[in-house]
Amino acid sequence: MKDNQATITEAKQCYLDNWYALLLAELIGRVHHAMDEVMAGLYYTGQTPLLEHIKPGHDPARDLTKIDQPHLANRTIYEAITHPAFGAAIVAITGAKRIQWWLIVLLVSWFVFVVSSLSGGSPR
Repeated sequence: MKDNQATITEAKQCYLDNWYALLLAELIGRVHHAMDEVMAGLYYTGQTPLLEHIKPGHDPARDLTKIDQPHLANRTIYEAITHPAFGAAIVAITGAKRIQWWLIVLLVSWFVFVVSSLSGGSPR
């Protein structure tokens, strides 16, 4: 694993320059399969995420798919979101004294998958 301080420094600069930061890729990488499972309707916790944004006629191959609270349906997503290192990295990058999750949202777009695949990037 890359030196944690160097990773935080790079993420902080990205946040300052672009208003977003990519951090803890190893931790976040573990949730890719879990997100696919939630998208496929596999809810291993027995709880269903909030799907009120998916209406009749919704086509995941064409439409942006929004699933609120996916961590309720999948333990891997929950563990990533609540991992102490994730919160610590956000505090280090933003300088916040405290953070609180208000809503976890899973957004999936087929367009992003296709463009990323065609450009040689990872589809995730």
